Amino acid sequence: MEDFAFGILPKLTTVSSVSGGSILNGFLATRLSSPLRNGIADFDNAVSKPVRQFCSLDIRRWIALEVVIPGTHNSSGLAKQYDEHLTSRKLLKDIPAAPIHIFCATDLACGVNWMFKRQECGDYQVGFQETPDNWRVSTAVAASSCFPPVFKPLNLDLDPTNRTGGKIPPSPQRDKCIRELTFTDGGVYDNLGLEPIWKDHGIVLCSDGGALFHVGGDTGFVWEVDRFISIPENQALAVRKRWLISNFAAKRLVGTYWGIGSTAYDYGVQQGIQTISPRTSLPRSEPTWTVSPKPKHRC
Repeated sequence: MEDFAFGILPKLTTVSSVSGGSILNGFLATRLSSPLRNGIADFDNAVSKPVRQFCSLDIRRWIALEVVIPGTHNSSGLAKQYDEHLTSRKLLKDIPAAPIHIFCATDLACGVNWMFKRQECGDYQVGFQETPDNWRVSTAVAASSCFPPVFKPLNLDLDPTNRTGGKIPPSPQRDKCIRELTFTDGGVYDNLGLEPIWKDHGIVLCSDGGALFHVGGDTGFVWEVDRFISIPENQALAVRKRWLISNFAAKRLVGTYWGIGSTAYDYGVQQGIQTISPRTSLPRSEPTWTVSPKPKHRC
């Protein structure tokens, strides 16, 4: 990881994130002693340990209770927790200019990807505006990671004036739509965070931390409802992955993809590194070389 921190991180021009990835992106944008482009001298102590410490905090209990309380928006409470424990109350205007940090959320009104950036925010349907001076990084992270149904959609007080672009023509209905926009987890629209970068970046490193789709038998109504939701999500993700990897193969893009379900076998490699996940109460295990088994089921 030290080699990655010094060799690749300083060369990044853009960091695009969704969902849980925006938690790490928010940390990188606000908590490093120097900009990411300078590299990270001690990745373990500078990033890994404090992020793991944050993830060990129980910030869900009382926020989750607000799900059943009418008139509350627990996603706002989530933003407050991020503000206090993760992003040091930093404003979007205050984060480094390079690399560009993009926090992706899903615009529920238009059904498209919404981007929070240092200088601007918006989407291609309602247009873009200059990022308000008082918007915090924690708000962008919360909008990007308010995973439904645990967290309610995040509502922002948006001004429909002074916007540029946008496919929706100006009208009272458009202005009302913008004022009432709500946002949910960015992974609902694009779980790989590719939308902001695929048109104008030539080198793409894609890290997929999304949940795996597991094969299983019918256990009743709840299982069926979950399947009705998760199968279209899995299909949309598969299409994006195929598009990305096919562009790598055709050399239209340079880069790589890795996910929590990736195996060396999928890429024609006979050996891969197998290691126990660190940062537990157990002694740390050194990596060992092992032959990657052929998976029994691949869906």
